[in-house]
Amino acid sequence: MIGTIFLWMFWPSFNGALGSENQQQRAVINTYLSLTASCVCAFIASYAFRREQKFNMVDVQNATLAGGVAMGTVCDQLIYPGSALGLGAIAGFLSVAGFVFIQPYLERKIGLHDTCGIHNLHGMPSLLSALAGVVAASQAHFDGGDDNANNNYYGSEYKIWTGRGTSIDEESRDANKQAAYQFAFIIITMVIAVAGGLLTGMIVKLPCFGKRDIEPFTDKPDWEVPEIEYPYFFDKRGEVPRDQAIKAAKEAEEAALLAPNKDDLNVLETRLNLLVRSLVISC
Repeated sequence: MIGTIFLWMFWPSFNGALGSENQQQRAVINTYLSLTASCVCAFIASYAFRREQKFNMVDVQNATLAGGVAMGTVCDQLIYPGSALGLGAIAGFLSVAGFVFIQPYLERKIGLHDTCGIHNLHGMPSLLSALAGVVAASQAHFDGGDDNANNNYYGSEYKIWTGRGTSIDEESRDANKQAAYQFAFIIITMVIAVAGGLLTGMIVKLPCFGKRDIEPFTDKPDWEVPEIEYPYFFDKRGEVPRDQAIKAAKEAEEAALLAPNKDDLNVLETRLNLLVRSLVISC
């Protein structure tokens, strides 16, 4: 939670670091508005979507930040405060829905293990942000008044798109063409991301990296772990109660005692471990 609080406070500096003057000010304000909306909606969605109807810490630690991600593309653009709040609210609901519904479905259907919820916090809200950027670009027209200084002012603000001019008289891309460019680069980014992910998966599955026939996402193959410590598992609802994990481990050890070809010393050690764990659990 400390990490979440720091991220929530400093996310506007992530989005506004490269801006200048008015652009940076808009980035900070829009990001805070979006973060506020996603924080509120994350708690609402966590209570509504979880069948236990309780706030889930996974949602609180992640979905409350989705508004900052959703502002990544449009944070420095001339959007209304209501748009920033709306994007943040949608991102909060979308992120929680990812943790509750989408992530278990992907794990069950295609075996995709998103251990840190990257798709739910960064993937879907960033795609939402990119689509919002397309809409914002299509609406970024120069002021149609007679005041050339006013036109130049708005033109300079829209210079965040290098293909657009700095005044209404300068020949450059129009708003719709710029929006088309924005959408085209969404497709390019998705292709690069999917191809890069597939390539990375193929590399880590090579025999030179070792074959893992054991349960994934445990430290035992590479680290010495305490025998008394049990991992914290997850299921499609969220956390599995710790007592269930302890019970399953105890049953597995008792079954191991009945297995053939066991050395007497190992049997004695297992019995001692069971005795110690029973004492610890009862205490």
